[in-house]
Amino acid sequence: MFKFSFYDGDKSAGSDGDRPTGHPVTRLAIQEHPVPASPLLPSNEVSTLSLCGHQIKLLNGDQVILRLEREGAAGDLSLALKSHTDLIPDVYEGGMKLWECSQDLVAYLDAHVPLAGLRVTELGCGAALPAVFCLLRGAAAVTVQDYNREVVDHLTIPNMRLNVTATQLAGCRALSGDWGALAALLRTERRPGADLVLTSETIYSRESWARLLEAVDAALAPAGSALVAAKTCYFGVGGGTRAFEQAVLEDGRFSSEVVFATQQGLQREILRLKRC
Repeated sequence: MFKFSFYDGDKSAGSDGDRPTGHPVTRLAIQEHPVPASPLLPSNEVSTLSLCGHQIKLLNGDQVILRLEREGAAGDLSLALKSHTDLIPDVYEGGMKLWECSQDLVAYLDAHVPLAGLRVTELGCGAALPAVFCLLRGAAAVTVQDYNREVVDHLTIPNMRLNVTATQLAGCRALSGDWGALAALLRTERRPGADLVLTSETIYSRESWARLLEAVDAALAPAGSALVAAKTCYFGVGGGTRAFEQAVLEDGRFSSEVVFATQQGLQREILRLKRC
């Protein structure tokens, strides 16, 4: 089983990691971020990950947070740094860490999904490893979203710029903010839906599932599918693939099937969602 390091500044917080009862929730509005094509200078924050035939360059999220803190630009990430935590619900949602299920997702895409020409959306993207991989494999258009604007500006977009050409970036869109607000925006815009929606390590908190499913529903083309990569159990938080599958069933908009499972280390799976 897996346990996140959650902020516990308020001891009345529930065991599922949600904000304590009685505390108002103000979730972040949607913000669009430019994806500039100018080259990045070499940085000691950059490392290389060899994965599925590609040498993918990624910034070290911990180092990025430290730099932003020194520059006074860390925003909501500052509390996470000072509290030595990976997640503060509705404040910082762990986007600066490279979670292992994103690598499971890339391996599955490499083996089973022809990506050339697809429209792809990655929800809760963080480092955007799956999105970068999709671009490297010829995806036509990629939209990335994470909760915190600092994550999108200082990790997501730089990782994309480190790995793909200006021509590929022209088909990209970057957004920050809450899934509920994202769903409302996408429905208003009426853009073509994504052929493939990706998300990894995003179902740790039951409280967020309704908003995640709203975002998937709004982002996904009628004949598209979504891949949800996650651990079977997030101990102490309340999430996991079995309980999420039940929530999907009760929601009624999607079918769900397990398309990947591993027993190595922490038990992890990938669920494929399709419209009913």
